[in-house]
Amino acid sequence: MAPLAFWVGAVALTLAPHHAYAQYWSQYERCPQSCAVLGEDPAKWTHYHDTDVLATCDETLLFDVGLNVALQDNFFIRACSTTGKGARVKVRSVRSVTRQEVTAPHLANSTGPLTCGSLATKAKADLAAGWTGSADGKRARLTNGAHELSRYLKDAADCGTISLLAYAEGAVVGVYVGGDFQRTSAASLVGKFLNRVPTGSAQSFLQACNPHDFTSQNFGVFADARGNISAVQSALRTWSESKCLDVTEFDSTKTLAGEEVGVFASTVHKSFAGSANSTNGTFTLERRADCRAVEVVSGDSCAALATRCGISGDDFMKFNTKKDLCSSLMPKQFVCCNKGDTPDPKPKKQGDGSCFPHEVGKGESCWSIAEQFYLKSDDIEKLNKKTWGWSGCSALLPQQMICLSEGTPPMPLPISNAVCGPQKPCTKEPCPTKPPSDKSLADMNPCPLKACCNIWGQCGTTDDFCTVSPSDTGAPGSTKNGTWSCVSNCGTKIVNNAKGPDKYFRIGYFEAWNFKRDCLNMHVTQTPSGFTHIHFAFATITPDFKVSIKGIEDQFDKLKGMKDVKKILSFGGWSFSTDQDTFPIFRDAVTDANRLAFANNAVEFLKTHNLDGLDFDWEYPGAPDIPGVPAGSDSEAPNYLKFLQMVRSRLPSGKSLSIALPASFWYLKAFPIEDMNKVVDYFIYMTYDLHGQWDYNNSWASPGCKSGNCLRSHINMTETMNALSMVTKAGAETRKLIVGVTSYGRSFRMAKADCDGPNCFFTGSANVSEAEPGECTGTSGYIADAEIRRINNFYAGDSRDGFKSWYDKGSESDIMVWPSSKGNNWVSYMGPDEKKKRIDKYKGLNMGGTTDWAIDLGAFYEAEKGGAHDNDDGDVGAFSAVCDKDYKDLDSIERDAETIPVNCRSLYTIEVLSLMLDQLVDKYHEVIKNYDGKFGYYADWVREMIDPALQDFMSWPKDGPGNKYFSCVFKDDTNTEKYRGKCPPPKDLRPQFRDEGYHLDYHLDDEKGFYDQLEKDKGIPKDWVKFGDYDTGMKCTGPKGPPGKTDPCIPARQMHKNYPLKADKVEVVDPKKIFDEALPNLDTLKDNIAMAYLGVGIGNWEVDGDGVAGAITLPVFMMEQAISTMEQVKEIGGKMEEKEKRDRIMLIISIIFMVIPFVGEIGFALAGATAAARIAFMIGEAANAAMTIADIVEDPESAPFAIMGMLLGIGTPKGLKGSKAFNDASLARKVMDESGDMAKMGDIIKNGNGKVQGILKACFR
Repeated sequence: MAPLAFWVGAVALTLAPHHAYAQYWSQYERCPQSCAVLGEDPAKWTHYHDTDVLATCDETLLFDVGLNVALQDNFFIRACSTTGKGARVKVRSVRSVTRQEVTAPHLANSTGPLTCGSLATKAKADLAAGWTGSADGKRARLTNGAHELSRYLKDAADCGTISLLAYAEGAVVGVYVGGDFQRTSAASLVGKFLNRVPTGSAQSFLQACNPHDFTSQNFGVFADARGNISAVQSALRTWSESKCLDVTEFDSTKTLAGEEVGVFASTVHKSFAGSANSTNGTFTLERRADCRAVEVVSGDSCAALATRCGISGDDFMKFNTKKDLCSSLMPKQFVCCNKGDTPDPKPKKQGDGSCFPHEVGKGESCWSIAEQFYLKSDDIEKLNKKTWGWSGCSALLPQQMICLSEGTPPMPLPISNAVCGPQKPCTKEPCPTKPPSDKSLADMNPCPLKACCNIWGQCGTTDDFCTVSPSDTGAPGSTKNGTWSCVSNCGTKIVNNAKGPDKYFRIGYFEAWNFKRDCLNMHVTQTPSGFTHIHFAFATITPDFKVSIKGIEDQFDKLKGMKDVKKILSFGGWSFSTDQDTFPIFRDAVTDANRLAFANNAVEFLKTHNLDGLDFDWEYPGAPDIPGVPAGSDSEAPNYLKFLQMVRSRLPSGKSLSIALPASFWYLKAFPIEDMNKVVDYFIYMTYDLHGQWDYNNSWASPGCKSGNCLRSHINMTETMNALSMVTKAGAETRKLIVGVTSYGRSFRMAKADCDGPNCFFTGSANVSEAEPGECTGTSGYIADAEIRRINNFYAGDSRDGFKSWYDKGSESDIMVWPSSKGNNWVSYMGPDEKKKRIDKYKGLNMGGTTDWAIDLGAFYEAEKGGAHDNDDGDVGAFSAVCDKDYKDLDSIERDAETIPVNCRSLYTIEVLSLMLDQLVDKYHEVIKNYDGKFGYYADWVREMIDPALQDFMSWPKDGPGNKYFSCVFKDDTNTEKYRGKCPPPKDLRPQFRDEGYHLDYHLDDEKGFYDQLEKDKGIPKDWVKFGDYDTGMKCTGPKGPPGKTDPCIPARQMHKNYPLKADKVEVVDPKKIFDEALPNLDTLKDNIAMAYLGVGIGNWEVDGDGVAGAITLPVFMMEQAISTMEQVKEIGGKMEEKEKRDRIMLIISIIFMVIPFVGEIGFALAGATAAARIAFMIGEAANAAMTIADIVEDPESAPFAIMGMLLGIGTPKGLKGSKAFNDASLARKVMDESGDMAKMGDIIKNGNGKVQGILKACFR
């Protein structure tokens, strides 16, 4: 910014011409403009209002910031990028100053040339350096920043104070150079600075400062490797206030004595030094007679003024005792050349009624300005109540224009990157030099689309831009601390909504090229019911502006024959608008030279084929930054409007005209919406693709995500509502807005598999998505609803493989995460419930309807004739009937089977089996009430069976198989050893009667072999066994014989030492616990059956209905058989005959085996199966039906386990889900049937399976 120039009397204001600036949409750019383009004056650099841009930009930046404003308050920084040509200046500031003639005999011995009104000379200075903390790896970044600061100082004008900072990849360096410290000398010190301090310091500084108030000679450079801007700002502020950094606050310091520096001669002071630990003195101003004074002009320093006065620097400071004088010199200020008081030229109102204007300088405050112009701070507050941007003295900012007298406020200075409001640079002469009389400042330069304009001259549509929050002063253009108050077109409400549409439209786009895909193909005639319009996408435009439907003629012919739906031909689309060989066609077609030809051709094509309307999808006129496409021109959107007007005038009555609009301010701003609203019948408003892979590295794409690559929904409802507000404020009527809904999702590869929230990241780049492509759409980052649903069905709610699906209330979107070989994928989409909710919502907002992209992405369709069920005799009715009957049981279906259409039998069967499962769960809860407290008997019975089983295993007389693992010592009843060796002892030693005593010691030789054999033969695990003494001899416990008779009982001890016995604590699996584990999975099974029923019903399922019905037959009848068996085990009590106990236990075991496959935790299920099998073996009922079932069920690879694992996504290493799971489960059931295993599972299962198969195989009559 060129300086202001004042002169006494008639005061004139000179501003840099506004047209010197080119419009720059900084809020859409990662970095500020180049320093080489903007010049050396920070006033012309790109303005920002937070420091985030520094971290966002990966280039080395120069920037300045007010030294007296806290960074958390309302502040701005001015920045430029040094990339490419660095900070070298193309446009140098030309400063013209008028100087008074003076005599300076005391400078006769100076050695340097006259610079800034004084002679440059060399002086010796003691520099102080210090450092603290550690931050390894940042040296190169600090070096880059220091290098750019040094280059700037070499190129900058030599006059005036400089405070400036550099930012390089998270490291910050700042420099302060007083007005009488030569730039070249400062540049040299900055360049060598980092060599004076150790590598790896977190903070470091180098300073040369004067404790005697010679601020103009102060120099300092401060570096913070960790990017603490406030710390650097604080250091610069210290030097600007005539203070020195306190070296005692740093870990290490050193003094560089006698360093030669360049200064201006008349201010060289004998005390020039580098460090200070004391507070500088203060001076008071006494009123005296007027002194001989000189006027300060732009670029003056104290040295220059002393020279003009013809006095020494020390004398100059004696006559001018104001604190910080040398660092706060301003044009039109007067200083004394001898003793006395300066004149009292208070600012006066100008001749045209405007106030005396003043541009606030960096570091200035109301107090310093008031002192300079002989005012009070309160005077400045009062004089600026109507000044643009005045938020009070506490919020004073550099480059702010304020009043120092009464009168109308001045025009605010332009901000180089403002795009709206009074501070937008003027690009067309004549540029205003004062506020307009016909409108307020706030109304100047409104935003495109009537978007909100905030105080910093930035356009936007969100609350940050659109909320009015003036400061307490109430001045125009002011704002409360921490906000960016809106100044024009404020608010985010939807407008233009007084009238609703005559009819609510449901428009569906049909991708006519969908047969180029390997799968997910659909004919236009298969469009689902409910749509009012079909937009046939896309016709193209030939280079001679004729209509072409090449390659999609077949579908177009089908479209023409359709009834009861509006047939609209759509032109263009993204690919046609952006492909290298076709993007120029739209641009050329709407020009003056070609507009008529294209309009006539399009309308004639509509008439020839009896279409109902034309739709144009040009993406996008005037777009400046579509990759691979040259920037559009400003004439494209106006030409587009003229073309639409021409088409409108030629369309027959009753035929519609529509265009597609982007929901992005950046691309929509070129469209003349208000004028287009008068021409078109409706707008297709693309409220989708709000986020996508293109957000990567875009700082402005996702609020709160500076890197851009956060997982955000492309259909976020908050952003959608904001977009609706934007377009209606721009002039679109709601009744003409057809709002976008989707049949596809936008997907990403997740950076971390377990991080799926909105602040988690995705991988790839702006142009490359690493998301798993859909099997049919084949495009990473874009996936059809049908493919999403197929993935969802495949995993069927199983989260163990990284799958997850949920509804996100924040964005009002459905979200799904699923695994792939290269990582987890994340997608946002509209499920059926969300789509319906939005359709209803938009209707309530008086919108014209909804538009769905695209109807062929929603489901997998069969061929037009017969599809997967096509039959040879052409009786399509058997396979395509409406299934609207209601059956309650299989018997009823079986009775009607031959009259039920083929496609309905499986649906009815699935429905009844699902109903049976519900009834069985209810029945279980009823039956189990009688079991509480009775399963203890079962456990006791099991424990009672252990010792008999062990005795059988270790029997000596029967040569039990356990003996061979032991060595024995046999002694007779006289304790005489008869045998020592492998067990059992020889047969001739075996006692013949129980009254023959002996003593048998066992020693276990092969522990592993023993336990393996025991578990194999008897099902008894190691933890059920202990070793102890066991006596099998006769015991006389009854009454003795009558007197005189011989006692028939002769007691004997047949002692077995170290013999296997039942352990003291034996854990028996409670069958009720297995049921409790299984029940939750019955709910999952019911959900999956419901999903399968829906999939079969709508034809969107890889498995036919017979397969699904067959797959669920086994689990339903297994549960029925288990509960039926439970009813048989009603009387379970204490005293029972041995056989009855065994029968009860085997019934319970059969229940366990029926229920185990339903258990979700595979370890628990297998443990339960193993335990039940052990008990059955232990009882010794190998031929029992329960054992037959055990043989089938116990193996985790067996069909029942596999079937349940497939249907529940559990218990099987295959991990199959969805329709694939039902298919494999159906095949497994078929194998069981063919092998005879199904019949062995029990009568209920056998008969139930037979009934279902009979229904499905019945002949249709």
